[in-house]
Amino acid sequence: MSAAEPKRTVPAEPHEASSDEHSTKTIDRPRPSSWFTPHLTITRLFVATIVGVTFLVAGLFAIFIESSRKAMLGSARLLGDSAAMRIDGEVHAELHQAAHTIRNVERTLQSGLVEATPAPALEALLITELLDDEQVAEVTFTHTDDAHLRTSGPWQLSAFRSSDAASVLIRRVALVDGRFEAEVYEHPLAAGSAGSATRLSTTATQDPTTEPGFRDAAALPRGQTTYGDLVYAERDAGLVTERRRVVQTVQQAVEDRDGSFVGVVSVQLLARTVDAVSQVKVNAADPLDPHRVFLCDSRGGLITRLSKEDHFVPTDGALRVKAAHLPPPIAAALSSPLLKLLGPNDRDRSDVFQVGGETYLATYHWLSRSQDWIVGIIVPERYYLGELEALRNRFLGAYVVVSILIFGGGFWASRTLRRGLGTILEATSRMRRFDFSPSDGATVFADVQQTIDSVERAKTVVRAMGKYVPIDLVRDLYEANREPVLGGSLHELSIMFSDIRDFTPLSEHLAPDDLARALGKYFETMTKAVGASGGTVDKFIGDSVMAFWNAPRPCHDHAALACRAVLDCLAATRRLYESAEWADLPRLFTRFGLHTDTVLLGHFGAPSRFSYTALGDGVNLSARLEGLCKLYGVPVLVSEAVEQRARDGFEFRLVDCVAVKGKTRAVRVYELLGATGEDLPQLAVGRAYERAYEAYLRRSFAEALTLLEALRGDGPSDVLAERCRLYSAAPPPASWDGSFHADQK
Repeated sequence: MSAAEPKRTVPAEPHEASSDEHSTKTIDRPRPSSWFTPHLTITRLFVATIVGVTFLVAGLFAIFIESSRKAMLGSARLLGDSAAMRIDGEVHAELHQAAHTIRNVERTLQSGLVEATPAPALEALLITELLDDEQVAEVTFTHTDDAHLRTSGPWQLSAFRSSDAASVLIRRVALVDGRFEAEVYEHPLAAGSAGSATRLSTTATQDPTTEPGFRDAAALPRGQTTYGDLVYAERDAGLVTERRRVVQTVQQAVEDRDGSFVGVVSVQLLARTVDAVSQVKVNAADPLDPHRVFLCDSRGGLITRLSKEDHFVPTDGALRVKAAHLPPPIAAALSSPLLKLLGPNDRDRSDVFQVGGETYLATYHWLSRSQDWIVGIIVPERYYLGELEALRNRFLGAYVVVSILIFGGGFWASRTLRRGLGTILEATSRMRRFDFSPSDGATVFADVQQTIDSVERAKTVVRAMGKYVPIDLVRDLYEANREPVLGGSLHELSIMFSDIRDFTPLSEHLAPDDLARALGKYFETMTKAVGASGGTVDKFIGDSVMAFWNAPRPCHDHAALACRAVLDCLAATRRLYESAEWADLPRLFTRFGLHTDTVLLGHFGAPSRFSYTALGDGVNLSARLEGLCKLYGVPVLVSEAVEQRARDGFEFRLVDCVAVKGKTRAVRVYELLGATGEDLPQLAVGRAYERAYEAYLRRSFAEALTLLEALRGDGPSDVLAERCRLYSAAPPPASWDGSFHADQK
């Protein structure tokens, strides 16, 4: 006992002395003299903030005003940019329609339905395209001399509307007795009668192939379209200027079915869309919207009329607007040097200028598919900043009141809080030194007293923990102060989904024990096949299996390994069904979907339970591919990403271009037929199907049906044949690209 007592009493004395020492120290306790020490405390910071608030308010208020101004001006620029892009889209849509008309003519020539000869069939084609769009004023086909078409010299056919739009006329230009003549007819198709064309006039003209527009279009690469500037319609040359139509010309060189250049198709569009730009509302919600919108060129020439009194005048080979009353802000915007800086590679600029003592904001946007057209938008700056000054005045008034309250109450509270805060600071300082002995302290403020009591309770808990675990461990936990973080990172994976066909009816006819036994053997077989190829079974979802390759162990040829695993799964399950182990259980038919993509891989779930899995759009697409197997009646469908990576070792059949449910972008899907070099009975069928599918993409639906007739009973062939029958009866629109949108998972 005498030996035990020193072990209890000897360490107690230093500890008690340490406690007394801490309890009696006053160096950490706030005192009046501590105001002159360099150590920062909460009380000093609080009082210093109150004293310095008067000096900080000016800077804070300036930052607030400047930030608000920048935000408002940023909103103004965004609104202007949005309006400019909207106008760009409207003009582009109109030009795109003209380009679509040209493509229609070229496709008809390439199909052989109409020959590039000055025949009634070509006239009817031009008239049809003219009448298809009321914005089109003229459609012209100019043909150069071509020996193999047995034409004598260049010629030209034009279908155009009369100036009053009451009739449609045909103009034929041909070489007659060594000179070019232009004959104008009212075509019976355009007139709605079955009689012969009525000739209206015959005049001498020039070689149509010498026109600058023809030479420019013919010199461009095939398929590239040229866009002209505003001009008067050539067919209105005999009318007074006020009645002449303003048009814009779109031209493109076209080829025949052999890929030979046959001429230039020109479409003249009425400039109604361009002329209506000045009426666009930037802020449609404001009936008094002061934004002014216009079109101009890089030299400051005005393209859109601002009022009915404005008129067009020829300028440098094009038409520009001469404004009857040009507003000074628009005049200043038209003279901006920024116009010359804009171009295809620098399409957007903004500017600030003053006119008559008022500041204006300007937005300039280079129009795509134009020579040098620019959208201009101007607005007075006060439209966006007018409320800011009123807000500033209200803020100043409120700030004065709040400052008085803060100064009055702050000085009183600071003196009262110093002693309570000093107690808290002393206790927390001792806790940082891992001294958790009790402290004495009281204050008149209930909140501060609650804080002091909470600190003391925390110290009590830590002291209690120190009786069960070493204090060093408590210190380590305290200093670490962090928790594990859930999450993952991006990885490229090959992802497989499988599903059993008609599993629900099967499960209803099997006893629960038989069903569990069958699924157990089935999943074991599938898991072994996946694992043998280096894959990872992620989860079982009912009767489905999700697996992926290239994680956690990386493998370079993971797409090929995934294809090998799918084939092994099919072979292994067939052996299972033929074995005595399967007994009299029904055979199962498994469908597979396989896709390669970059997805998010890592640990996900709750902090108490993790799941190592993959998330992302690529996972969803793999699952959708498995569902598409049911539509086409095939066991395996893979994405184009898998086919590209595994084509050297496996045979695939291109099945379709499908936008799966929930997606707008279509992807090519393939059936995995087997490994290269193996005996694949379906390979010949697959190649025959691909030839039929190629005809289907060319819109040759009759040809595709002929090829598919020999493939009856093949799932994809039956699906494609039915689709060809539907499209033969009701052809798809011109924008059809051959893709199919699946409406079910």
